[in-house]
Amino acid sequence: PDINPLMLIRLSATYNSITYRLFYGYIESFNPGWLSERGGLGPVMRLKCVDLFKAFARMRIHPLTGTAGSHTNVAPLSANANSGQKLVVVTSVVGLYAGQSVTIADDTPDTETNYIDTINAATNTITMLNNLANNYTTAQNAYVKKYPAVLSDIRIKDILYEIGWPSTIGNILDNVAIDTGKVTVAEMPTSSEGINVLTHFQDVAKAESGLLFIRGDGFLVFQNRDARQTGSYATSQATFTDAGGNSHYIMPELADDETLIYNAARITPVNGTGTEQAYLDSAYIAEQGEREFNDGNSVINTAADTIEKCILVVERYKDSALRCQSLLIFPDAAPVDLFPKVYNYELSTRITLQLNSATNPAEINTQYHIEGIEHEWAVDDLWQTRWQLWDVSKFFIVPTAHDGYLEKESVISFADAHDAANAGAVFNDNTVVAVGMNKLSGSDWFIWRGYLQINTSAIPTSVTALEALILIRITGYFVIDTAFGITLVSGTDLANPLVVADYGDLLNDTTSYGAVTIATPSANDQWLIIALNAAGLAALQAIITGGGGVMKFGLRSSLDISNTAPAGSTNRQWVSIHGFGSASPPRLFVRVA
Repeated sequence: PDINPLMLIRLSATYNSITYRLFYGYIESFNPGWLSERGGLGPVMRLKCVDLFKAFARMRIHPLTGTAGSHTNVAPLSANANSGQKLVVVTSVVGLYAGQSVTIADDTPDTETNYIDTINAATNTITMLNNLANNYTTAQNAYVKKYPAVLSDIRIKDILYEIGWPSTIGNILDNVAIDTGKVTVAEMPTSSEGINVLTHFQDVAKAESGLLFIRGDGFLVFQNRDARQTGSYATSQATFTDAGGNSHYIMPELADDETLIYNAARITPVNGTGTEQAYLDSAYIAEQGEREFNDGNSVINTAADTIEKCILVVERYKDSALRCQSLLIFPDAAPVDLFPKVYNYELSTRITLQLNSATNPAEINTQYHIEGIEHEWAVDDLWQTRWQLWDVSKFFIVPTAHDGYLEKESVISFADAHDAANAGAVFNDNTVVAVGMNKLSGSDWFIWRGYLQINTSAIPTSVTALEALILIRITGYFVIDTAFGITLVSGTDLANPLVVADYGDLLNDTTSYGAVTIATPSANDQWLIIALNAAGLAALQAIITGGGGVMKFGLRSSLDISNTAPAGSTNRQWVSIHGFGSASPPRLFVRVA
């Protein structure tokens, strides 16, 4: 009588005295029946079970109900909160939960993101995890609001705190395995009906290009976009072959499907209210016709993360590829070898598939990640496991670690500015990077040379860089009269941070690692892509293989490299781009083998 629907259930398998957890969820229904077709003989009970995603689908996140001036869905402060302290008093703590990230703001307009450490419901008092950075006053309509723009993993944790994710030893996050997010998601929109938890979880995972699932032991797992390139996921755990012996498989399902081809991507961030970002590969479009991935309502928060995802989609899916969509395994064929594998391998485990026996001379030797797991078993039959497979991730996105630029002004001549050993001014991590030259009326010459430093240590030393792109974004502060190029050159001999002597050190760095042409005055915040050429790829590969982790680039105007002075007194060929510390810092995009 105590076994009822909605009770938790765990399914396990034991082999060679080792127990493997295969499923954790709850029972939806009990359906009695009989083995006999006539009924009445051989009673059996069929249990229909589902994991906790079903519970997420029934839950909603509701906004706060308070108002502070023009700010709605907030908890208004009922007393001033001072910088350097952690105490915040609100009119009501209903709807707030310890552990969550929150926005604290007023009309000054000061604002910050902080985290709730503890809540005292009796006094409507919140103690923040970190000291406040600013003063917030009731006279300026100060308030607390939940679900601010944060990294994807923080958003997932915020929801788990609110829905009361089960814990075994007191910490609500004991039963999760959550990677640090790489993408910032927008402030959660408000709705009187509430936001569906499962839908929002899926939107966050999609924005991250990651994966969210319930593991066989009941843990909630969130894998960020780089997860499959790190740890055990970066290495094939076993080779499955059609040649007999151990790790033998049956019936690989192979397909090269046009529905999996995208050569253009258009994504609108901030829940569909931001500016659409787009990336198109014109060469592939000319060959295939436009095959567009479109997401008009992404929860990504920034244009930088959005264009990043556009590039990731196109670069990953523009090529036709013969893929193994699923693999069927009968572990009884080699039980000691195969049962531990089919029981233990979880989503994202990397394996190698070979199709190269004498009867199948196709010579397929490819690594895949497990995307789905299906077990089938009956007492009178053999155990079967089918894995859905997907391509190994071959892409790394690395933002700049540092950048800057050097400025030289001369009232003497262009040659004096161009050939100088030292810069007149140095700007490090200044949120902008200037490149180019400018001749003011009279004889004042300005030349700017830039610098990018990228930490590639996250890229395994064993990979080969097949393609690399530097993604930069123009700021609103530039003038151009005639076309010129922004050229990447070696920055090996540059100091970090830059010093005045680095200006002269760049003078002899004239070999192009890749360039992009600035042809006309471009729209504010336009994205530009510099593809590394063979020399640039070779230099990058040397850094990756060496494991040093730091790739330095110089940025020079093509006219600076060719030692060509602008003609006339008003010609200006310079551009500034978003730099380190800005919302859209330069980044390196690498496709590897």
